[in-house]
Amino acid sequence: MLVHTVRFGSVEVESSRVLEFPMGLPGFARIRRLAILWAESREVFWWLQAIDDPAVSFLVTDPALWVPDYEVTIRPEDSIVLGLDRSEDASVLALVSRHGDRLTANLRSPLVVNASTRRGVQVVSAESCWSLRHELASIESPALAGVL
Repeated sequence: MLVHTVRFGSVEVESSRVLEFPMGLPGFARIRRLAILWAESREVFWWLQAIDDPAVSFLVTDPALWVPDYEVTIRPEDSIVLGLDRSEDASVLALVSRHGDRLTANLRSPLVVNASTRRGVQVVSAESCWSLRHELASIESPALAGVL
């Protein structure tokens, strides 16, 4: 599938790399399909590119790479949307933001994706002990060159 983007130009994406968020994302309700694209630092960051809006993309990371004891509670209603029978089939991604010269991850409201169905939801928890801005790294780090 050819995906048109503002950030990357036109990119060929395999259908196995397309995720569906049936309820959209908070603040982006119309964004339902996103393609996983690699960032320059392929081991740590990925881009989620909106398929139907070339201007919308989100930088994400696997929070377990940064916080080994990170856990997400998946509500039963989210499991139904995901078609998730076993928690082992869930993949978790944290949205990454830039704040000054630092990259932070939203660990309080991660994206949870069923690896089998490729359906996702954003799990929003106001009571979580996890931070909205968990500090990851300095943008000036050589390992992050070219990511943003």
